[in-house]
Amino acid sequence: MVWVVLIFSFIVFPIHAYGHGFANYAQGQKAFALGGAFTAAADDPSAIFYNPSGILKLKDVQVQTGLTYFFSGNAEFVSNGTSNIPGSKNGLITKTDSENHVIPYAYATCKINDTFSMGLGIYSPFGQSSRWPDNWEGRFTTAGIESSIESYRVEPVAVFSPTPGVSISFGAFFQKVELEIKQKSWLPGEFESILDGRDSGVGWSTGILIDITDNFSLGVSYKSRIKHEFNSMTVNLEPEIPLLGISDTTANMKFTTPSMLFMGISYSFRKWNFSFDTYWTEWSVQDRLIARSDNVLLGDTVVIKNWENTLTFGLGIQYAFSEKFHLFAGYIYDQSPVPAETLDAMVFHGDSQVYCTGFDFTYKSFVIGITYGYIVANDQPFNNPVGDTSNPGGGRVTGIFENSTQNVVSISMKFMF
Repeated sequence: MVWVVLIFSFIVFPIHAYGHGFANYAQGQKAFALGGAFTAAADDPSAIFYNPSGILKLKDVQVQTGLTYFFSGNAEFVSNGTSNIPGSKNGLITKTDSENHVIPYAYATCKINDTFSMGLGIYSPFGQSSRWPDNWEGRFTTAGIESSIESYRVEPVAVFSPTPGVSISFGAFFQKVELEIKQKSWLPGEFESILDGRDSGVGWSTGILIDITDNFSLGVSYKSRIKHEFNSMTVNLEPEIPLLGISDTTANMKFTTPSMLFMGISYSFRKWNFSFDTYWTEWSVQDRLIARSDNVLLGDTVVIKNWENTLTFGLGIQYAFSEKFHLFAGYIYDQSPVPAETLDAMVFHGDSQVYCTGFDFTYKSFVIGITYGYIVANDQPFNNPVGDTSNPGGGRVTGIFENSTQNVVSISMKFMF
């Protein structure tokens, strides 16, 4: 039964994450409702993502499965009219195509005895998606039409308690990543290029949860970076002109997903619980992307990123109306890793804020929960060398990315055996 639930969730729903930078922090309904402040709270199976050490507190066998639905996502680019590309002008507004994405997750935990537990998580830690009109002004820039990062991770963990009030976890994970970038190229003449590849790798995790008192807990966890190598990526060019060397080819590229450090505290008082988390994400691994093409004419493509490490802050409040019904509220402040000097159409948001609220209800050995979140990101001016990519107007593309918002609903079901 446990494995049927885990596998079913990933057959029914596509794995397409959506996050800031390209990390996805909404890995559990309750945790998301608490603003991701779950490293020290860690009291349901989704703790496998936030801090696996918490699963030692879970009784018997528990299975949690759910999904996070991102919908009505919007953003705009307001042009400064500097590129001279036909059809562009100062003040022209281009909107992204609104996209809806579903991110599933599934977790299972088993308590062996009072000092040892095991668990398994399947989730999507990284992902990104943007889609711009085929004829907009920025179509010749990096990922100027479409970009997509999809991932899934399988993570088994083991947790033991060396002394009462302390639990320590160790885990390993398998991760698969798929990347697609689509943009126009001016050679001269307008051509469409699509770069597509996939790779898998392994990493490790560890964590600790300490109950300072019966009401106050401290948690820390870490997940490692993974280095991927996309070999024999497909590069499709349209239209093809073989006599000029413009034809489909392959390319190789290295791509690293960042390590993450989670730190949190949790305090309970009567019917209330308050939690606070800080995440550190090693975005500096995204320093540059180099696509080495097998086509001599195309050569190597180097995209300078110079992303910066970031901190994400989460605050959560929980109120227990009864043993069966709980209300949650949360807030997230998420720094953008992208400096103004390398901003592009792939990840164009500024710092973002997320407002969350939700509830869960328990009936016998079954728990259902629903959370709603609203994401709003700061505007970002665009005026850097990315806009100098060869185009029919000959000028730099400049403007501002603004009005970036996203609605989120997360639904979870938990079964206790």
